Amino acid sequence: MNKRRTSPASFKQSLLPILVIGVLLSLLFFAAIVAGPLNSVLLRRYCLNHPVAIACIILFFVGLVTLAFKWLSSFRQQQLFERSSSALRNLIHEGSDVAAQDRPSWLDANWRALPASIAQSWFGRRIQTVVELQKSRGKRHQLEADLKHYAEQEDDRQHESYSLLRIINWAMPMLGFLGTV
Repeated sequence: MNKRRTSPASFKQSLLPILVIGVLLSLLFFAAIVAGPLNSVLLRRYCLNHPVAIACIILFFVGLVTLAFKWLSSFRQQQLFERSSSALRNLIHEGSDVAAQDRPSWLDANWRALPASIAQSWFGRRIQTVVELQKSRGKRHQLEADLKHYAEQEDDRQHESYSLLRIINWAMPMLGFLGTV
């Protein structure tokens, strides 16, 4: 049976900075309501009148920070993808003279010689994993299936990385219900 390697977690985010920044932003928002430019009776009533309202606002800012971090990460990965796909195209073009049985080893050695930022990108890790698998097999066997398998794994990891946001989306209506009751 074929054992497939898994690449390192691609979409993980550290929870501590997200929570710290989210709580700090919510505290700044509350300070702006109490003693700043947002000082109004309406905002005090709806944002500071009940612990459930305060919890909802904190959850909102934590979710906002999570989305901001994900956007920054995706933006960086898009830049790395453009660089790494260009490097991969160049390697494929240069490797056309290499014998077919030696291509996986040649590609592996040349891919490892690329800058670490490219090799550690989401795309770079997937390419490295597939090249290592093909190299261990010794021939271009099941390449399309391997690529599909690793793409599906990355899709699952990306879905899992939104778990905090799904929890926040679940908790907000529940907190609203508790506040109403």
